[in-house]
Amino acid sequence: MSTGTSLLNFSAIRDWLISASQDEFPQWFRCLDDSLRHWLEQVRNSLFAKTTAPRFTPISSLPPTTGGWADEIWLMLMAFNATAPAEFAAALGASQQSQLDPEILKTLRWVCTARQLVEVGQLEEGCHGESLIADYQILKWRPCRPEWVVAMADLVAKLRQLIDLEVMVAEWAAEAIPPMRIVLQSHIACHTGGRELTESYICARQHRFGNAYTMAEFVLRGTQSGLVRDLAFLVKTIVRFKNNLPLESPPPGMHRKMEPFITGIIALVAAPKTNIINQRLAQPANVLDPNILPLHQNEIALLRRAVGIPPTCAVIND
Repeated sequence: MSTGTSLLNFSAIRDWLISASQDEFPQWFRCLDDSLRHWLEQVRNSLFAKTTAPRFTPISSLPPTTGGWADEIWLMLMAFNATAPAEFAAALGASQQSQLDPEILKTLRWVCTARQLVEVGQLEEGCHGESLIADYQILKWRPCRPEWVVAMADLVAKLRQLIDLEVMVAEWAAEAIPPMRIVLQSHIACHTGGRELTESYICARQHRFGNAYTMAEFVLRGTQSGLVRDLAFLVKTIVRFKNNLPLESPPPGMHRKMEPFITGIIALVAAPKTNIINQRLAQPANVLDPNILPLHQNEIALLRRAVGIPPTCAVIND
C-alpha cells in the first residue's frame, strides 16, 4: 500500500481497520505518517474496547480528503459505541459533513435514531417505527464489522417489538409474578427502573399497595420517559384511586394505548354514575388489553371499566 500523500488508499485502510479483529498490524502500517498511525492505533483499541476515540486532526502533509475520511470512522465509533446516542448528533455537527459519504452518513443516522428509540423504550407519538424498519432494508452502506452487523439486526428486532406493545408487555408480565426473580431478562425489566417496576407490580398483585406505591414513585423519580415510566404511573394511579387520593393527569408523551386508562380512572372519580352508564355503551378501541398486565383481577376489572370494556368484550386494536 503506497503511502505517498496523494496515493493513500483510504478505503482499504478503513476496511482493514473496521473488519474482523486483527492480531497484528500489516507491514505497510509502519510506513504511515506518525500522527495518522497513532490515531489508527487509538481507533483500533477503541474498537476492541467498544468505546469512542478522539477526533483526528490532519496535518498539512496529508491529502485534503484525510479529514473527511477520518471523520467517517470517528462517527462510526460514535454511532455504535457512544454511551448515549445523542452524542452522535454533537459529533456530526463538528464533522466535515461536506466531505462525508452520504450513504455512510445515512446508515449512521439510522443507527442513532434506532438506538434512541430502543433506549427510551417506546415509540413516541408521531414516530413511525415501521418506516424506520423499512429504511433499514434499503440502506446502501452496511458496516463490514460483524459485531456492528449484529447490532443493527438487533435494533431492527427491538423496533419490531416496540411496535407491538402487547408483545413487549406480555413478555415482561411473565416475569412480574411472585416470587420476585433474581435475574430478569425481559426488554422492559432490563431498562432503567425496570427491576423496581417489576417489584412494584408484584406488590400490587399481592395487594401490598403501600410497597407498590413506594416502588412506583422510586421508578418515576429516576425515569423521565418511556414505557417503564408509563407502567409505573399506571400502578401509582391505581393505588391512589383505591385510597381515594387526588389523581394526576397523564404525563406528557404517555403511550397512546395506555393513556386512556389514566383518563378513564380520572373520569370515574369525576362522574362515577354517568361514567358507568357510558362505559356500557363505549366501544373499546386502540388500548392495551388490560388482561395482559400482571395485576390482580380486581385491578384489571377497574382498568376495563375505566376504558369501557364490558366483561365479555374483547379489545379492538387498529
